[in-house]
Amino acid sequence: MLASRFQVTDKLIDALYTEAMLLADEARSYFESVGRDDRAAMAPLERVTFSCESLKVTTRLMHVVAWLLARRNGTPDTDQTINPLSAASSSDATVLVSLPEEA
Repeated sequence: MLASRFQVTDKLIDALYTEAMLLADEARSYFESVGRDDRAAMAPLERVTFSCESLKVTTRLMHVVAWLLARRNGTPDTDQTINPLSAASSSDATVLVSLPEEA
């Protein structure tokens, strides 16, 4: 029973890792191509805000990937050094409304 639980957990972590990497790649692709065009049409302060939000997105995704890698390598869940998402600052709702819809 214990061995099968670990196999399911390992498969789940591997699947989540793959999904997180795909999502990170899609986000990077947007911010490098379509996002660049969207950013060019913005006022200077909006461009800075857009860049900050894009960094938040990619950083959070990389934190998820790091957490999944730690789980894959057997780091226990009680290790608080691998839980940076709890300290992530949230995005201002008025800022999010001002971003392009695709962002």
